[in-house]
Amino acid sequence: MGGRGSGYRWRSQRATCEASKRIDLMFLRKQGWLQPGRQYSLNWKRGDNPAGNISYIANACHMQLDYRCRNAGETEWQA
Repeated sequence: MGGRGSGYRWRSQRATCEASKRIDLMFLRKQGWLQPGRQYSLNWKRGDNPAGNISYIANACHMQLDYRCRNAGETEWQA
């Protein structure tokens, strides 16, 4: 049971792109949050607890990102 052809699909426990947070550039542009040379910050929570932060500087052709996050139940931040 659960072997090849049984219909069971093994699922990896690794993080996927689809499960990650994303930055919507169209939304940021509409909000006026892509002014070249200015620094901005995006934050998110898991419940009432801070879970991540992205600071960014928008330039004419690119963005410089500096982020940190932590997994559920962890106290240490990861960059």
